[in-house]
Amino acid sequence: SNNTTVIADGLTMVDDVYSISNANGLFAFAESLNSETKTMSYSGKTVKLTADIDLNNQAWTSIGQTGKAQFTGTFDGCNYTISNLKIDNTDEGGNCSTGLFGWLNSAIVKNVNISNAEVAGHHNVGVIAGYMETSGCTIENCHVSNATISCTSVNADANGDKCGGIVGIAGNAGVVVKDCSV
Repeated sequence: SNNTTVIADGLTMVDDVYSISNANGLFAFAESLNSETKTMSYSGKTVKLTADIDLNNQAWTSIGQTGKAQFTGTFDGCNYTISNLKIDNTDEGGNCSTGLFGWLNSAIVKNVNISNAEVAGHHNVGVIAGYMETSGCTIENCHVSNATISCTSVNADANGDKCGGIVGIAGNAGVVVKDCSV
């Protein structure tokens, strides 16, 4: 039997595994998490890419944020490439983490390539993730090419610090970044 649930164009679910097949699906996944204020989402769930995705430099909102939903599941890029990622969080207030993922909490992000990225913020800025909070967070086998990452200072909380190619800050004991390249 086919238990496929269509959540949005390009975003489907079968037995707690979410599949993303196009840019619309990736935007829908981000929105599904970011709209759930103060809720941790996708815990125990896997989200997979099933194709290369071109975001065409459309404005991207980082998945998961300080004080909002944080990604707590597993994101498996299945060695596909997300291209033309463009994020400008320089107008955001205080403690805003910037990346494909903003804030990871007990999450795993693996096997994803990012090509042609422009990522700008002012605190906790990385192409894959801005901030890795808890022990158990892992970024593995992720590769970034042709990226520009910038941090600008706006105030004492967002003073242009914690900026990196893969992750802005891997903040606590037990977080793991391995087999990655920039």
